[in-house]
Amino acid sequence: MNTETMLGRENFYAVLFETIENYFRTVHNLDLKVSNKKEKNCTKLYVYFLPLFCSSFPMSSGAKEFLYSEYNIRGNLLKYIVGKIGVFVIVHSYGIGAKKRFYINSTKEIVKSIFIAPCNRTIRFYNFKENYVDCMAKAGYNHDFMDNQLFVRKQYSYEFIPKVLKKGGNWYREEIMHGNALARVRDEDLYKQSSATAIEYMRKFVADTMQRISALQYYSQLKNELQNILLQLGGDIENDICEMYMSYVEKQMELFEKTDLDIQLCMSHGDLQEGNVWININGSVTIYDWETAKMRSIWYDPITFFFRMHSGMDHSKLRAIISRDKRYRVFYQKNGDYSDAELDLISNIVILEDILFNLNEALQLNHDFIVKRIREVSEYFEIIMKSEV
Repeated sequence: MNTETMLGRENFYAVLFETIENYFRTVHNLDLKVSNKKEKNCTKLYVYFLPLFCSSFPMSSGAKEFLYSEYNIRGNLLKYIVGKIGVFVIVHSYGIGAKKRFYINSTKEIVKSIFIAPCNRTIRFYNFKENYVDCMAKAGYNHDFMDNQLFVRKQYSYEFIPKVLKKGGNWYREEIMHGNALARVRDEDLYKQSSATAIEYMRKFVADTMQRISALQYYSQLKNELQNILLQLGGDIENDICEMYMSYVEKQMELFEKTDLDIQLCMSHGDLQEGNVWININGSVTIYDWETAKMRSIWYDPITFFFRMHSGMDHSKLRAIISRDKRYRVFYQKNGDYSDAELDLISNIVILEDILFNLNEALQLNHDFIVKRIREVSEYFEIIMKSEV
């Protein structure tokens, strides 16, 4: 998630300060106060937005490595050079150019050496000296996604899923990964090889968890899940928006009631994209961020990965995309082509899966921002409705 989106959907500093206090109290048994006011014995931290992090100065070598990797920009040499120069300026600036500074009323070494990276639903606390990172749920957010993350990582022991070293009620610890996200790998051969490796890893995962189900039964399950989410949203979602979703699903149900097609489900990552595939310095590949993993169709992850569905793809164009690009079939090589009727079913399944993905994401937000996010998702979805007219 980019910084602008994060700032627009939450009370950023209030969430940051409360989560930092929760972290040190829960993990390090330190009862401290974070504020905008400087006190006699305190640690000063600076907030930067490009990339988003909080740190005191001078920075550790590990923090510098982290920042330089964040500006390993693909595809544009000028941006790459400017980014590297920008990081050089940041790590030597001692706070000059920071967006904000704040204070922690403690000078303990564990506080002074911490490097903080706010993420989508969590905040990550890096300890480069001991080579671990603690991931804590943001204050005001529920823990459903974190609980799911921990369940998946405990349930499935694959080499490409990072191990949890330690955990608590709303946090967990893992080893710091050194290298680059796939999105920042500049070497094209390494990029292609690592992409192929990630898909091979997921193919193994899919094969181990695959099950068959009738298309009608699965779409009915998705419909019920949608109804439950709309019920949970209650007063946070307008009646006409609820009616829009249910009207669309009811219309598509007519297609499923006319078919006896079976489909394959598997354990799906849910957010399989270049930012969640990590290339370690030894060349190995790790797939992380399993917060949204659950049973979905075998087409959801490939469409997310190859066609960047979570980056704003127009759902109304999905049917046309999969009719000409067969990479969505990478986990299941069906003999022959899908018929037009089957392509209609596949596209409708994936669209509803993605609607549910986005609505579930909205449910995790702080209550004050749920309404705003629902409106954004619904405006995006209206494109599909108009295409159906």
